[in-house]
Amino acid sequence: MSVLSDYLDEAMQLPEDVLLGTLAFFFVPEGFYDRQQIVDACGRLGLDPQWIRPENKPLDAWKKAVRLADEYTYPTPDGRTAHILIREVEAGKESMIRLVVREIRDTTNRTLSHDIIGEIEFFRPVRHQGQVQQSSARAANIRWTHNGRSTRVEAWEKPYLDTLNARYQRDYLRAKDWQDAAKVRWMLRDSLRHLCAGIPVRNGTYFVPTSHAPQLMLWRELMETSVDCRVFDQHDNESVKRSTLHRVPLVALQESKDMLLEAVESDAVNQLDTIMKEIRELREKRQTITAAAYNSVKNRYDAVMAQARSYTEWLEGQFDDAGAAAEMAQAALKGLQKAMLDSEEN
Repeated sequence: MSVLSDYLDEAMQLPEDVLLGTLAFFFVPEGFYDRQQIVDACGRLGLDPQWIRPENKPLDAWKKAVRLADEYTYPTPDGRTAHILIREVEAGKESMIRLVVREIRDTTNRTLSHDIIGEIEFFRPVRHQGQVQQSSARAANIRWTHNGRSTRVEAWEKPYLDTLNARYQRDYLRAKDWQDAAKVRWMLRDSLRHLCAGIPVRNGTYFVPTSHAPQLMLWRELMETSVDCRVFDQHDNESVKRSTLHRVPLVALQESKDMLLEAVESDAVNQLDTIMKEIRELREKRQTITAAAYNSVKNRYDAVMAQARSYTEWLEGQFDDAGAAAEMAQAALKGLQKAMLDSEEN
């Protein structure tokens, strides 16, 4: 625990009857996170794992590894610099191929030569009994050939290109098997919203009512004691960091209630805007609207309105059911319902 965490924990010891709840904010360091470790920790703590981001797709991992290989550089014997560029060339049903291009540049970054020296191929996952078998995907080693013919790779540069291939394979496995910090942040935001009844206030801070403090503490325990962030330096030395989730007590003053009422209204409007966007996309992309699609959107609308009303009543405020955003969302839902009924008649 940090000095800040200890100070804030002590401040949270105020009597519950003077608190509205907690302002929670988190810090997730950049690095690599083991998804299975998060799943196991959720099971141990009794947390719902549904908010953990899905497993990474091998194709996405391959594309990320290829991007990292682009602009790899190494020195030439005559004092110039070789730049490796990766260029897209072919995307078939069974595999994708990228070209490895070597550019030799002088000290002013002027290109002196430009040669294709290799290919990177990714074999797409196969489909078995209608299901895509992601585990069958494979990223082949870089081959120093082009169109089946050997390319001109000098002896002096072979060690550098071996290093490039090793880094490419390492980056592919890390991107495939581990999750990045952005996905962990999404998981925390979703869990604060849905499991802790959190309301976004501002700048990554969420209000969590006192009634949901136990769930919040479990997520804090998970991130601060059970989930490793692996960080690698330029020499690939590994170190481990941990995330932090801080809590700031929010005292039941009128100013605090006013701030939360404003946050509740803003959050409801933002969510209703998202729902209307999804309705427009459904109408544009689908010729028929199914009952399942309509009910999914309608249930989300009802949940947004119910949470806003519940919070507003608890904070002794007033929620305008006839606000502009709500009216527009209701009209969009009616239009979607009509499209669903028309689809069923046809």
